[in-house]
Formats: sequence, C-alpha cells, structure tokens
Amino acid sequence: MYDLRACTDAKGLLMVTVLPLRAPKPAVEIDDEGHPRMVSFERADGSANALCYRDLERLDFDPAGTVEVSFATATVVIRGLRLEAVWQALHAHRALAVREARPGEDADAREPGEPHIDGITVTPRPVKT
Repeated sequence: MYDLRACTDAKGLLMVTVLPLRAPKPAVEIDDEGHPRMVSFERADGSANALCYRDLERLDFDPAGTVEVSFATATVVIRGLRLEAVWQALHAHRALAVREARPGEDADAREPGEPHIDGITVTPRPVKT
C-alpha cells in the first residue's frame, strides 16, 4: 500500500521506517506547532508502544548503531545501521513511527544512507511518587 521508508508527508512530518505499511494508516493527532503528539515504536513481531513527545527527556545518538530515547515513562533503545535520520526525526519531534526490520531483511539492500533498524527495546521506567 505505502512504502514508508525515510520520507516526509504533505505536512513535512518525517516517517522513519524500514517496512511497508501493513495496516491502514491511523489518524495522527497533531499539536499546535504541526508536530505529531506521539511516536510509535513498532517491532517486527507486531507489538508496538506509542509514547508522547511531551514526555521526552533525553535523546542520545551513537553513530556505532544506537539511539537511546528517554521518556518520563520508558526508555527506548533502537539498534541498527545508519540511524542518524532516526535521531534527527525524533529530535525534531517529526517521527510518527519507528519500525524494526523484518527477520532476514538485508540491510545492504537499502538505498544508500537509508536507516536499517535491527531491534527496538522498550523498558518501562519506575513511576516517580
């Protein structure tokens, strides 16, 4: 239906993904500045977590293949190749979804510079009382 690799939509929002869209595109809630309110982290097994950008506390990029995203409620670790575009989209609050590659998908078969996400780990953080 769609090939949602690293592309922008009509509103300039960056969709960073490595998989074709498997389900109808959900409605996206946009804030007053034109940014999505949430980002979805979607794994190859179909499981997903959506977290609010307003809870984003820290974003770390390691060119060796890691992006660590700290939210108030969870820490997300993204592992893969060529992840700078993923980091930039999250930093600008413009990523709608970050999707993990399917098992067996060849990272070298991608367009030059295109991200390849090997794994996404979401770890809940203790709630502060």
